[in-house]
Amino acid sequence: MTEISSIERLKQFLEADGLLLEGGSPDACIQQFQTSNGVHIPKDLASYFSEIDGTKGNYAIGMIRFWGIGEVERLSNVIPRASVGGSATIQSSYSEPIENGNNYFFFADCQYEAQVYAIRLTQEAGGNDVIMLNGDKPKVVAKSLSEFIEFYIDHPEKIGVTMD
Repeated sequence: MTEISSIERLKQFLEADGLLLEGGSPDACIQQFQTSNGVHIPKDLASYFSEIDGTKGNYAIGMIRFWGIGEVERLSNVIPRASVGGSATIQSSYSEPIENGNNYFFFADCQYEAQVYAIRLTQEAGGNDVIMLNGDKPKVVAKSLSEFIEFYIDHPEKIGVTMD
């Protein structure tokens, strides 16, 4: 039996929720993101961008929205700014820069940016923790995008999501 990847599970989960996914981002866009930000994109994140590339502004079950590569933004460019996309309120909770904020990139939000998720990306491979910002001190909620997705599908409470 072939094990299904976390990215494929996410795709199936989102499609079952009625989201029409339009496909992924071209490899050239992923390479451009790496080059322009001076980071290494891990295999699971590259697969996410190439196969799904976000929920196109729509919120899925649990009121979570996954962002496309064109929306992903470096945490240090956003905090302490008033908003990510013009309507967020969470960023106003952080009046000081976040430690190592230059190494984290926002990729998802929950409940209209009441909480946001960022993944650690650096020039070196490995160490791709996912943090949650919800007004409190940033908290590591997963060790990789794959683990974050598995938690979202199987144990959403671990990433602060309610599936009601």
